[in-house]
Amino acid sequence: MYCLNGIYVDVKPRKGYKLVKTLFGKYEEIPDSWEISSLTHKDILYLSSGEAIGNITLKGKYPVYGSNGIIGYTEQYNEDDAILIGRVGSSGSIHYLDQKVWVTDNVLISKMNKKLLKKFCYYALKHAKLERFATKSAQPLLTQSILKIVKIKIPSKTEQQKIASILSGVDATIEATQKVIDKTEKLKKGLMQQLLIRGIGHTKSKKITFGRHFIEYNIPDDWDLTTLNVCATVHGRIGWKNLRSDEYVESGFLMLSVWSLIDTLYGINFTKGIKRLSKFRYDESPEIQLYNDDVLVAKDGDIGRIGFVKKLPEPATVNSHVVIVRVHNKSPNPEFLYWFFKSKQFQTYCKAFTSGTTVPLFTQKDLRNSIIPLPKIAEQQKIASILSGVDAISTLLVTKIRMRLATFLKLLSLSVL
Repeated sequence: MYCLNGIYVDVKPRKGYKLVKTLFGKYEEIPDSWEISSLTHKDILYLSSGEAIGNITLKGKYPVYGSNGIIGYTEQYNEDDAILIGRVGSSGSIHYLDQKVWVTDNVLISKMNKKLLKKFCYYALKHAKLERFATKSAQPLLTQSILKIVKIKIPSKTEQQKIASILSGVDATIEATQKVIDKTEKLKKGLMQQLLIRGIGHTKSKKITFGRHFIEYNIPDDWDLTTLNVCATVHGRIGWKNLRSDEYVESGFLMLSVWSLIDTLYGINFTKGIKRLSKFRYDESPEIQLYNDDVLVAKDGDIGRIGFVKKLPEPATVNSHVVIVRVHNKSPNPEFLYWFFKSKQFQTYCKAFTSGTTVPLFTQKDLRNSIIPLPKIAEQQKIASILSGVDAISTLLVTKIRMRLATFLKLLSLSVL
C-alpha cells in the first residue's frame, strides 16, 4: 500500500512519476512534470456553442458543420480556427478546424487557452471518447456542464508539440495506407464484376434473368447455367434442438454465427461471434459439421454475409442463422462459388427474395433455387485464384493499418486520460 495525501492506494508510482486522481476516483501514474486538469478549466479550454443557420445548400462558399461533420454549404462563416465537439446527435465527435466555416448550434466550439496546443488538444479530445458522457436519451446531448467532469493530462508545451507531431505522422501514414486499401478494394470489386460476369477472353455474350425480371445481365455465350440444388447440398441447423445458453462450454467444439462472417480473407474469423458446444451437441447434427471447401451463407440477421472454409482450424459447426453449401465432387469449384455468392448479382438476389418483417429471412429453398453461371472448370479456377490473390493483398493492407492504429492509440494513451 502507498499513502497518497492521507489515502492508501494499491500502487506505488515509479521513480519520476506521481499518482493522480482521475475520473471515477481512479488513481493513475503520470510523469512528475505533468499536470491533470478539468477540461473546462479557464486555463485549458474556452467552450461556446455554434449558431443556428437558416439556408443550407449543396454548394456554396463555406462548409456548414453539424455534430457529425459537414452537412452542407452557405455563403457566410462564423468560425475559422477551433476544435469542434459534437453536442447533439453525434455527441462527442471531434473535428479539427483550420478554415472558414459555419458552425451550427449542434456543435460546441473549443478554443485553446494558456496551457494547451491546438493539435495536442485535438488528439486529447479524440482519445477522451466524450460520447460516453452524453445523456442516454433518444437524442444524445453533451453539454458544457457535463464536460466539467472530464479530466486530461497536460505535459509541457514542448512535450505536447512532440506528441502531436508523432501522432500527426501516424495519422498521415494511416491515411496513405487507407488510400491504398480503398484503391485495392475498388480494384477487387471491379475485378469481381469483370470476371464473374464477363469471364476471361470471351467476345460473345447472352442475357440471362436471375431469379426476378429486374435482375438481368449478360454472361459469356459458352457459359452454362445451373441451379444450386443440382451441383451442391444446402444444410442448416434445424432450429436449436432445445439448445440452451447454459449448455455452452469453455473448451468444446466451435460453433460459428453470422457474426463470424466478416470482411477478412475468405470471410470467416474463427474467433469472433463464436460459442462452444459439448461433443454430444456437436455429434447430434453431422450434416452441419464443417469441412474444408464449405461455403457459408447467412440466411437471417445480416443476410448475405458469405464465408469460405479454406482451412478448418478445428472441428466446427454453425448455429441456426447460417447455412452450409457443399459442392458435389468439386464441381463447380467451391472457391469460385464463394466469389459468385459475394457478387453484386447474387447479393441482389438475396435481398430480392428476403421475406419476413420482424426477422428478415433468406430461405434455404430460395438459396437452392438460385441460378449459378458456370464457366469451364479451368476458367473457374483461374477466376477464383485471381480474386483470392487480390483479396489476400487487401487483407494484408488492412492488417497493417490496424497495427498502425494500435500504435496510434498506444502513443495517445501515454498522454491523455
